[in-house]
Amino acid sequence: MTLKRIFQDNTGTIEAIQNLGLTSFKYLYDHESEKENIVLLWFKTDRETWLRVFINAIYCGIDEYLYDESSSDLKENMTLVEYNRWVDNSTITSAQVTLTDLQDITLTLELSNNNSIVYTFDSSEKGSIKFLINDF
Repeated sequence: MTLKRIFQDNTGTIEAIQNLGLTSFKYLYDHESEKENIVLLWFKTDRETWLRVFINAIYCGIDEYLYDESSSDLKENMTLVEYNRWVDNSTITSAQVTLTDLQDITLTLELSNNNSIVYTFDSSEKGSIKFLINDF
């Protein structure tokens, strides 16, 4: 059950999730496409709610759920991957959505453990994810 839509736009700072603690992370991908196509991200928060994050050709959307409903997003040829160690009970220090001239939409989440998650939906309508370690 969706509690609320937190964000829906193709650019901007997402203040509603800054300083939010993360305890679990999953992503859903379509493994039958030409290249790995990331479809959705799911995060469990320290408020014991779940964030469902998606990007389509128009905007980035973030919805808050009371329960983990990630399995209901699974369709044929899709896989749900848990990657909890990346968030490692960290806090979102910055959340930003950008739009390039090529119409690529990117969500960048910077975390308190010096890791970043960069989720991009490009003009060829493929989703990708990068995990970055920020060495300061």
